[in-house]
Parts: sequence; structure tokens; C-alpha cells
Amino acid sequence: MFDINKTIEELKKKTPYFASEAHLQMSFVAVAMEQDEDKEFTFIPEYPIKRNTFNGKVINKKDEIDLVIIDKKGKKTFIEFKHKTYSNQKTKSVKIMYGDLVIKEDHIPTNMGAVDLGGYDCWSDIERLQYYKDNNECDKAYFIFITNDKRYWDGNDSSYVGFSITENDRGSKKRYWEVIDKKTNVTKKIDPNDENEINKYKDSLKKNRIVNTPLETNDYSDQNPWFDTFIEGTNDAEYRILIVDIK
Repeated sequence: MFDINKTIEELKKKTPYFASEAHLQMSFVAVAMEQDEDKEFTFIPEYPIKRNTFNGKVINKKDEIDLVIIDKKGKKTFIEFKHKTYSNQKTKSVKIMYGDLVIKEDHIPTNMGAVDLGGYDCWSDIERLQYYKDNNECDKAYFIFITNDKRYWDGNDSSYVGFSITENDRGSKKRYWEVIDKKTNVTKKIDPNDENEINKYKDSLKKNRIVNTPLETNDYSDQNPWFDTFIEGTNDAEYRILIVDIK
């Protein structure tokens, strides 16, 4: 089977900064192919697949996996990537490299914000990978997330409660959109089927994603480290990586 940790360690040396999520994906494949001297693996980006059910309901939905790696025995590894960045007026530019090749001299990371959406999208990828592994579409599956936005690992954002992906929020659970009522200061879960609740809190909710909640995810509390250092630094110069080995 494919050794993901070996590729991640080389990726840190070759190209620690990425201009985009697509750049992360392509760099990962480039490093993995360089390491695959014996041509043991086939790499397929944007692998088309079909999902039949969600939460017990038939959906028959077309889907794609960011990267599928197939070995000579036909064993499949599914990988989903996320890359979220933060910046402000004090953020320093970085040099994007691949080995000794300078790709971009002065790159300022995009301030993506919306950690509630980012957290949802992370857990959504994890839930999707769980589904495909449970249904024997793959033999191994990983979720890879690289970010310099510390709100993802310290959870310091009130809009992020429902889909927090911190170390303290990685146990098995059903995940709902949650909002803080500004009048009562009480955190409450939002029923995705309750139109009145959705309309009441529509400024706090992202309706294009609420139709897919709740997300039910497995227990990952035994996976350590959770967020590990990818690039050392202070404030937004520090990047961390999360690798979830899907159960």
C-alpha cells in the first residue's frame, strides 16, 4: 500500500508553501511519483465515482475523489485534500518553491475566512471517505488538511461550533449547524428540516450546505498527533497539517 507519511515528509522539503488547494494536490502527486521509482502505483486525480445513499436516503449522486492511488495488486487509496489560509495587513510574503525552482517570489496567502464553512467541508470530506471505505470502494483512505488559520486547531470562533475540527471535537458524533442566539447568548442546534429555524438564523447559516446535515462521523480520538506542525512560525506564519486515517 501507499506510504502517505513518506510523501508528506518529502513534500515539506520540496514545497512547504502552496498557492492553492490544487497546487497542494499537484505537488503531492509530483513528489509521490518521484518517490515511485519502481512504478508500483497509478495516480488518478479527480476520480469519478457514484454515491448511492446518504443518511439512509437514496441519492445516486455523481462524486469525485481528489486523488486515487492504485497499486499493482489493485488496492486503492482514496485521498481528499483541504488547504485553507489566513492573512491580514501584517502577513509577510512567502516564496513558493519546488526544490530549488522558484515558482513565485512574493506570495501573500489569501484570507479565506469562513471557518464554519471550512470546518463543515472538512468533516464532509471525512464522512464521504468513510462511506466509500465502508462500501469497499477503497482499501485505505486519508483526509489531508493544511492551514495557517489557528482557529481550526484552537476553535476560537463562535460561528465554528457545530463543525469544529479541534482535538477536543474529534469523537464520534452527529454534527449539526449550531448558532449562538444573540439575544439569549445560548448555543443551539439547527434542525436542517425546520424551515422556520433556517429562516430565523439564515444570516448565521450557510443554506447551500445545511441540506446535507447532520454529518455522522466516526471516533478519531485515538489518532495522534491531530494537528501537527507543517511549517514552524508564529501567528499566521505557522502552518499545521492534519492527516486523518479514515476508519
